[in-house]
Amino acid sequence: MVSRLHEIATSALTYPKVRPSIISTPLRALSRIFTGSWRLAKAHDLNPWVFIAMSALGWGIHSLVYLPWLQSEGFQLALLILLRFIALVIPAYILIKGKGIARAFNTSILAMFIVNTAWHVCYYVYL
Repeated sequence: MVSRLHEIATSALTYPKVRPSIISTPLRALSRIFTGSWRLAKAHDLNPWVFIAMSALGWGIHSLVYLPWLQSEGFQLALLILLRFIALVIPAYILIKGKGIARAFNTSILAMFIVNTAWHVCYYVYL
């Protein structure tokens, strides 16, 4: 009898469908990207905190570009070269520590960063 009453009570109640909010949908997508990236790094025997630390360091150095006392061309070029050097750390880390396809894939990324750095430095110096 109790189960029958429970069945009648729950069948009579209508629950409104929960719509995802404007904020929760992008947060859920970012969470999936983050957890997928974390799992991918762990699958290749890599430490995800290295990627987070290098990103934070790059953002910090990039923010120094806007300080008024670092507006000379010498400082701008030094910060550009420093940023490009930091950008090489991650592919080199993956190339040395990673396993499997990570090595082959990141050899191409390493070459791309070298060419891209040369392009940025030449562009900045000669134009």
